[in-house]
Amino acid sequence: MKENKILDSCMSCSSGDSRIPRRLFNFSIFLTSLLFPIRSISSKYKDIIEQVVSIETDDGICDAVLFYPKEGKFPPALIWTDIRGLRQSFKFMGKRLASQGYVVLIPNPFYRSSPAPAPREGFNYFDLEQRKKVFSMMKLLIAKGAAERDTSSFVKFLKNHASVDNSKKMGVSGYCMGGPLAFRSASHFPNFISAVGSFHAGGLVTKDEDSPHILIKKSKSRFYVAIASDDDQKNPNEKDQLRKSFNEASLEAEIKVYDKMRHGWCVSDSSVYNDAKAEAAWRDLVDMYNDVL
Repeated sequence: MKENKILDSCMSCSSGDSRIPRRLFNFSIFLTSLLFPIRSISSKYKDIIEQVVSIETDDGICDAVLFYPKEGKFPPALIWTDIRGLRQSFKFMGKRLASQGYVVLIPNPFYRSSPAPAPREGFNYFDLEQRKKVFSMMKLLIAKGAAERDTSSFVKFLKNHASVDNSKKMGVSGYCMGGPLAFRSASHFPNFISAVGSFHAGGLVTKDEDSPHILIKKSKSRFYVAIASDDDQKNPNEKDQLRKSFNEASLEAEIKVYDKMRHGWCVSDSSVYNDAKAEAAWRDLVDMYNDVL
C-alpha cells in the first residue's frame, strides 16, 4: 500500500527528539545566517505579511498560513508539508519563499482530522499508537482525489487573493509525503501549475494506477526532484523510472541524489537536517521558480 511506502520513509522526519523551542529555533536561524552568508539567498522583499486563513474545501474547512510581500502582486506558490504537518519550521520556509516575491500558502494537510498542530508536537514514529493515528490521518489525505480536490480549493483561494498576480503561473513544492501531493497538484492543474519541487519524497513510484510517476504525463510543469541518498539506496530504480516518465512526457526535470543525506535533511527541525545541503536544494528551487513563474 502507498501509505506504508510513504510511512517507511518518514522515520527521520518524525523523530520525537527533534522538537525545537521557538526561541532556540529563531536563534538557530540567526546563527545560520552568520555561518553561511555566501550560501544564503538574500531577501528581495523585507516586509512580509503572515496571515492565518481558513479555506473552504469539499471536505471541510482547512486551516492554513499565508505569506506575501506587503506591497505588489506576485506569483502564487503552494507548500505541502512533511508528515509532521504545519508548524514553525515550515512557516519559516513560507516566509523565506515569500521574501523572494511569491504569495505562499501552507495548508494543514490533516485538516480533515484536526486543526494544526497535527499530528501533535513531538510525534514519535516509534510510538505505535501515535503511528496508528497518523496512519489514519494520512489515509484521508491520500485517498483517491483528495489532494486534487484540495488543490482546486487552494488554487481558487489564491486566485482570489489581492496579492496574487493572475497573469503568472503557480509553483508547488512538497517534502516527504508532500512530494507525491505536489505531483498530484501539478497533474490536476497542468495549465496553471508550471513548477514542481519534491524533496526527500516517499512514494513517487508505486504499483498503483495513479502513482505519481504515472501522473507525470498529465502535467506541463518543470520538475526538480531532490532525493536523499538513503532513500535512493532503498529504491535505486526509482530515479530511473522517474527519468523515463519525464522523458516520455517531454518534460524538463532535474533529478538529483544528495550524497550522504538522509530522508528529511531539508527541514530545519528534522533530526537529520543538514544546513549546507538544504541550502543547496533551496537555491535550486528558488532558481527554478524564478525561471519559470
